[in-house]
Amino acid sequence: MRGVSAKSLQSVLRRAAESTSANTPSTEIASELFEAVRVIDSSNQLVRLLSDPGRDEDLKADVVRRLFGGRVSEAALEVLLEASRCTWSEQNHLLEGIEFAGVSLVLDKARGRGTAHAVEEELFQVARLVEDTPELSEAFDSKRDDVPARVGIIERLLGGKVDEATVALAAQAVSFEPEAKVPARLLEFANFASAERDRRSGVVTSAIALSPEQQERLTRILSARYGGELSLNYEIDPSVIGGLRITIGDDLYDATIFGRVRDARERISA
Repeated sequence: MRGVSAKSLQSVLRRAAESTSANTPSTEIASELFEAVRVIDSSNQLVRLLSDPGRDEDLKADVVRRLFGGRVSEAALEVLLEASRCTWSEQNHLLEGIEFAGVSLVLDKARGRGTAHAVEEELFQVARLVEDTPELSEAFDSKRDDVPARVGIIERLLGGKVDEATVALAAQAVSFEPEAKVPARLLEFANFASAERDRRSGVVTSAIALSPEQQERLTRILSARYGGELSLNYEIDPSVIGGLRITIGDDLYDATIFGRVRDARERISA
């Protein structure tokens, strides 16, 4: 996703991250979101309504509440409402946004166990395995309309051999968008996991070392801003003179004296 859809995706992911503080387990919320994607996708009219930026937000919210209220947790409902409020440049981006929110919650659970990176690697490996094994590819292709059978193949193939999050994500990959090639779906999730890892790590550069208390406070503030725990590396660079330069994923916040002087020079010379 790019442009407006990318911004909307980040809003939905933040809402999903905030939902993990609720009493409902993150994996349960993820399962509810995966099921909601299937329900919404079953109706072209519903997809068009919820993804149409020209439709009234209150109308879309009412539809979401009537369709899912009481059937999913309050946490999952809030994610669905956020997705309906966002602007998507393409209809399918709405579905992808909700699905990725579920994926992010599964990864959060793995991150808490310290296995998120392993899940990422396992998804890449399973994608290669399916692609390099004609019998597996044919088995999935022959069961396009039989979701339980496709999930059963995944569970027999991976059960007890990989992280439980890998099994859950692989099962989702084969149960939604059955017309898509399984390796492509697995790689989509693996690449998302990689992007999430980058998005949740950052570098803070300062002229002098920050105290442990300052580092803890900054980490807490930025984690709240990004809707989930961040892993920050702290570097010292005397050339920044003063202030902080923070890089998180593709985001750059330059509040250093060096940066301000540079910007001033650029404005003067422009």
